[in-house]
Amino acid sequence: MDKVILLGGIAGTIGGFAVIFYQALTYLQTDVWNSFSLFTAVNRGPASLADMVSASPGLMDTLGKCPLSAALIAAGLALLWIAGKLRNRYA
Repeated sequence: MDKVILLGGIAGTIGGFAVIFYQALTYLQTDVWNSFSLFTAVNRGPASLADMVSASPGLMDTLGKCPLSAALIAAGLALLWIAGKLRNRYA
């Protein structure tokens, strides 16, 4: 189980940096910084999730202000920390 969480943490952290890299590449091509927020990810996901978030204006505003790259990096680092704790406990 700790290996699955470890790989999820690695994927989340790399995904966050990949989003920043993608934003930088598109900025170099178009001279416009396209900011991706958590709401962008929710809006492009399942329709039921987007409807549930749209029902709460406060949650929608919060997700709109949180950068996707920061959220992915933070989630990845949290998963890496949890995997480290699990590995130390059951080693």
